[in-house]
Amino acid sequence: MQSGKEQGFTLVEVLCAIVILAFGLVAVANLLVVAMASNAIAQVSTAATARATEHMERLMSMSIGGTQGGPKLDLVGNGNETTLMGLGDSEKRATIQTSWIVTLVAADPRSSVYHIQVQSQGVGPLMGSRSRVVLTTFRTQASQ
Repeated sequence: MQSGKEQGFTLVEVLCAIVILAFGLVAVANLLVVAMASNAIAQVSTAATARATEHMERLMSMSIGGTQGGPKLDLVGNGNETTLMGLGDSEKRATIQTSWIVTLVAADPRSSVYHIQVQSQGVGPLMGSRSRVVLTTFRTQASQ
């Protein structure tokens, strides 16, 4: 004995539900991939900022022209350094490229003013300008 109404889902309804679910899962998977790439870029950017700050501190502490008895400051320089990032088994290596330039802005018999710029960025396929850090300052040095 059958009633006039049948219960359950038709094959078309099930297929439509599967297609909608598949689109949703693809969107979530894409979101996870983008989040992982952004996290990697943020880690390299943080390392580049630390490296640029370290170089700026070093340049600010050096003597320009060797007149104060300390190590002499290079007016132009660059270098590549490999930085270890992460903890435990997830450690990754990234190359941070750092360059600096020191320019004489003004000079008189009593002092000289220098412009110091340090640029640091991660080197890699996704990094480039996304992880670039530029620090700039001016420094006055008394003549002796």
